Amino acid sequence: MQYVEPACRVAVGVVFLVAVLGKTRGRSAFAGFRGSVRGLVPLRPRASTALSGAVVLAEGCVVVLLAIPGTVRAGLVLAGTVLVGFCAGIVRAMLSPPS
Repeated sequence: MQYVEPACRVAVGVVFLVAVLGKTRGRSAFAGFRGSVRGLVPLRPRASTALSGAVVLAEGCVVVLLAIPGTVRAGLVLAGTVLVGFCAGIVRAMLSPPS
């Protein structure tokens, strides 16, 4: 049982690390992510860029917080918050009428 917590911590950290790296590997990758954000949440270009940057920053913070032993709980809370935000955005997009 003592291996479950570190394994879950590593798994969540790796998922968020891959997400950050995928979005920041180049200008086109971030532009594609920003476009998908704009598709889910209709925003002006500046606002969608800010929201996209905030998502990448939050995901990066999750990775760092999970890597530091004293901040694991905060990292897991932030990870859960980010995932709830993703779910809310998806539900909103599914319930909105097609444009």
